Amino acid sequence: MRPTRWIVAAPVLLAACVSVNKSILDRSMMDLPVPKDEVYVYLPGDSIPEYRRIAILNAKGDVDVTDEAQMIDKLREEAGKLGANAIILGDTEEPSTGARIAKALFDTSADRRTQAIAIYVPPAPSTREAAVPTAGQGTPGDSLGGGAILYGENFALMVAAPGDWVIDSETGRQVGALAVMYPKDSGWDDARAVMYVSFLDKKDTLDFQGAVQHDLQRTRNESPGIEIEQLASVPTQHGDTAQVYRTTGDRWGNSDLVAFIDQPNVVIVMGMSAQTAEAFEATRPVFENVVASYTYMEKEPGGRR
Repeated sequence: MRPTRWIVAAPVLLAACVSVNKSILDRSMMDLPVPKDEVYVYLPGDSIPEYRRIAILNAKGDVDVTDEAQMIDKLREEAGKLGANAIILGDTEEPSTGARIAKALFDTSADRRTQAIAIYVPPAPSTREAAVPTAGQGTPGDSLGGGAILYGENFALMVAAPGDWVIDSETGRQVGALAVMYPKDSGWDDARAVMYVSFLDKKDTLDFQGAVQHDLQRTRNESPGIEIEQLASVPTQHGDTAQVYRTTGDRWGNSDLVAFIDQPNVVIVMGMSAQTAEAFEATRPVFENVVASYTYMEKEPGGRR
């Protein structure tokens, strides 16, 4: 079993039941479905390359058992079934206070709703560069692939996964993270190296450094012989700075990197865990590219960004 030392702080969410209505505009791509994890997510203000509209998608899910991340995952899945390789995400509408009260009193529905346009972006080299957020230069095999938007209670963030890795929010939720990542030819439990995205709440008077040191002390308590070394910080593409630590000699025998990023109400935690020294060295530049791709999006009241 893969240990989950760095990711116990995030809440585990209930399984979602999301339905999607589709108005299909172009059926020519339906024989070429796209895996969900390869469907890119564009936000309304993004610069989007030339594309074909495939369908208009409307998702809804019960507010008590779904979150926005689950709805976006379902939209990506349904878009991929139609041959779309990207979606343009619209606003999320939360149920009104009246609808929530009616649900509590009379067991009526109170649905969260999100709309998206499923599109197909031709895979020309110039289009590929425009479609994928970049994070500096890397070695062959370190190129960043499709992005994912991950949601907490009062924040959202976007990261880009390496092209030959899977970003898996479902397994992430099961282990208490926002998402986990692992190579496509392996899984979360058996990969030589994995990555994950989690967060720490800033509670009471804990500031950024207080939250970081509290979490590092928890690590020392769990593995008394562990060695912790602070490394050079990693800048992200939108101006944040990740404070990075390396840990060796934990009770599972792993070597880890963990990056802490300060945000208004939380500390974002992005980690990498490797079972061997070779896996650590091979994955370290990949992890640094993922950290550099990070974008924070604070959610406004009512669930809108």
